[in-house]
Amino acid sequence: MHGHWGARRLLGTFYGAGNRKTRFAYVNVFKAHVNVGFFRGAEIADPEGLLEGAGKFMRHVKLRPERDADAKALMKLIETAYTDMKRRLKAE
Repeated sequence: MHGHWGARRLLGTFYGAGNRKTRFAYVNVFKAHVNVGFFRGAEIADPEGLLEGAGKFMRHVKLRPERDADAKALMKLIETAYTDMKRRLKAE
């Protein structure tokens, strides 16, 4: 997967574009890289160690054109974040 189009395609309908409460992931496009981020990323499992960041809640995966992304591991993070968001909503 290369560039931001691959990241956006990978997120697809899992983005959570509804109200703020249901959002769980985002894509930020920069000149040299793309971040696929998770609003509650600090609280989800990351067995492959892809997540970066040191904030209280948010984490991201940095995608660069010169490096191949581990699409399978990234998809697992997206699915985990989505499942986590659904669990949080159900608990409310």
